[in-house]
Amino acid sequence: MPDTRRGTGRCDFVRLSTHPTITKLRILSRNQQLIRLDFEEGFGDIDPEPIRQRMKASVDQVGAVVLSDYAKGALADVQTLIRLAREAGVPVLIDPKGLILNVIVAQRY
Repeated sequence: MPDTRRGTGRCDFVRLSTHPTITKLRILSRNQQLIRLDFEEGFGDIDPEPIRQRMKASVDQVGAVVLSDYAKGALADVQTLIRLAREAGVPVLIDPKGLILNVIVAQRY
């Protein structure tokens, strides 16, 4: 198993100029966080094609694919990503938060 602490892991991201990075505002008092406010835009209106193209271009170069979007909606087309990985013989690990579990189970069986 590769030691990711030495940089042998790989992460691919698709940047969207229309969606800024989430801004987090932490309210502190006497070095203790009281509250955190997150300012973000949803991903429901993004075109999934750039993510599919990135996956097609790199899936045969990895040992596994991890799909996680922290319930933000960026992986709306998760079925296609799972199919691409399976066709390449690459195992898929999924953080199910926000993803439709019945879609994932259907891809497994």
